[in-house]
Amino acid sequence: MNTKQKTVIGCGLAVVIAMTLYPPWVTWCPVDVRDLQIQYGWLFGRVNYPECAEKLPWTWGLATDRLLLQCGLVILATVALTGAFQSKDTG
Repeated sequence: MNTKQKTVIGCGLAVVIAMTLYPPWVTWCPVDVRDLQIQYGWLFGRVNYPECAEKLPWTWGLATDRLLLQCGLVILATVALTGAFQSKDTG
């Protein structure tokens, strides 16, 4: 494994860790599903209240589908770049 490959893997790992610590959150009012809002925030931080919070009960949760999609795309890009930077032996 050459230096470029190690750099790509290190950067990919750093991005996945950062996305896990600052994940996407979803907030919505169960009465009105159209009022779904995605926001990003720290894993142990506070979630912003949705606009409907004053009138209706609301709930929140981790947007795991979006988080898994993001991590999957970063992993695929890391694997592709690691393969692209593979050294070619001429011997």
